[in-house]
Amino acid sequence: MSEVALKGVSRLYGQQAVVDRLDLHVRQGEFLTLLGPSGCGKTTTLRMVAGFVAPSEGRVLIGGEDVTERPPRLRNVGMVFQDYALFPHMTVFDNIAFGLVERKVDRDRIAPRVRSLLELIRLPEVAGRLPSQLSGGQQQRVALARAIAFAPQVLLLDEPLGALDLKMREHMQGEVRRIQQELGLTALYVTHDQTEAMTMSDRIAVMSAGRIDQLDAPERLYDRPATRFVAEFVGKVNFLAVQSARPAGDLVEVTTAEGPLLALAEDTRAPSTLAVRPENLRLEPGGGAATAADARRNRLQATVEASTFSGSLRHLRVSTARGTSWLVELAAGQPAPQPGDAVVVSWPVHQTVLIP
Repeated sequence: MSEVALKGVSRLYGQQAVVDRLDLHVRQGEFLTLLGPSGCGKTTTLRMVAGFVAPSEGRVLIGGEDVTERPPRLRNVGMVFQDYALFPHMTVFDNIAFGLVERKVDRDRIAPRVRSLLELIRLPEVAGRLPSQLSGGQQQRVALARAIAFAPQVLLLDEPLGALDLKMREHMQGEVRRIQQELGLTALYVTHDQTEAMTMSDRIAVMSAGRIDQLDAPERLYDRPATRFVAEFVGKVNFLAVQSARPAGDLVEVTTAEGPLLALAEDTRAPSTLAVRPENLRLEPGGGAATAADARRNRLQATVEASTFSGSLRHLRVSTARGTSWLVELAAGQPAPQPGDAVVVSWPVHQTVLIP
């Protein structure tokens, strides 16, 4: 068993709760990411699982056993740090073997284990090199191999790719995920990079002010954010305040500054905000009347204010007559109106998110 559970865990520094009565369950074999801005408590949470920080209250369980009072060396967890933390005077072989030597594993078992790990990280040729003779990506892979050498129950990763350039970071995301899946490891990962979290994770816990705002699969988190903070932190989004709401069959009609708009009736709580992702918006020439096919689409008259190109996407800023500004994303190659053009902004009713 390698699941992780935090039950009512808090960490206080003085009177401030950096982590506030947190409940979390990481399933066996799952890759779960703690995502949030600096100071939200994600690294402190990870370090409480590792045993580097003691909870002020609550319990930490690994494999169903209460490890709250156990020191790090008795928790059977592997840790990968942002700065790699490799021993500069040791070869790659000795760095990977370090945990096995410390645990007094038989010498005749260490060499085959290290060789198999070097094959796993696709660096069989670097065993005799020093860390200073490796690239950043190679060092990170060696740090990962060292963390899993003694077959830990849980792998903990604290922003391990933050020091890499964009291309290498994207490559290493795939490598870390591949190794985790090949070995069936339970992994708890910390990052502030929402793209990294979405790419790698089975589930993501978005943290704010020491608590979890939402814990969900990446697709659900993006498509149906539970709070305004989650909607804003995970991707780009347009917001519109909701003044009132009433049922309309299987839909909800909400009153806004732009008039009545429709959403699916998924949540019984009163909404305060309407949210729409910019890639879900469609632009058409202004002045056209709605057709029968548009019955389940929201439509607004607007004017294009600005247009910028960023490679695979074109971003447009449009404004309605009532002063609402919307960000629209169009795929490169799609026909795009010019600044000053009158347009109709529309989107499917099911892509309207109502936030309580």
